[in-house]
Amino acid sequence: MSFGARDLRPGKDVFDADGAYLGTVVWLVTRRPPHDAARSAHRASAGSTFSGESIGPMPTGALGNSGPRSQSPSTAYATTPPRDRAGTDDARQPTELIILRLLTSLNWSTLRPRVRRIPVGLVQAVSHERIVLAVRETALA
Repeated sequence: MSFGARDLRPGKDVFDADGAYLGTVVWLVTRRPPHDAARSAHRASAGSTFSGESIGPMPTGALGNSGPRSQSPSTAYATTPPRDRAGTDDARQPTELIILRLLTSLNWSTLRPRVRRIPVGLVQAVSHERIVLAVRETALA
């Protein structure tokens, strides 16, 4: 299963397959996917510029509906990657989770941080606040 940057984000708790707490995500290592030449070729040959909006029961383009312009062959039917706040393509995919677990003594006299790099391929399930891995903690060592 594939999880994107919206699913995997800093602050989520990570657990192994047995439910043991491993740490909290503090960083995501990301990479850009390889350039898809087929999609670029499809955009270059934009095909027909005919819009079915004009023959519908009530054309809504004049009322401000941007769908007919954004969902056309020339824009690959609005399947481009989402844009970040700066307006650039944000097509990066997470490859590793950097998780941190702080082990402390009861009186806080000893603090032992543990940082791990977890490949995204080991992620089995993601919920609102937790990430569950498909392996046990012993398999990560």
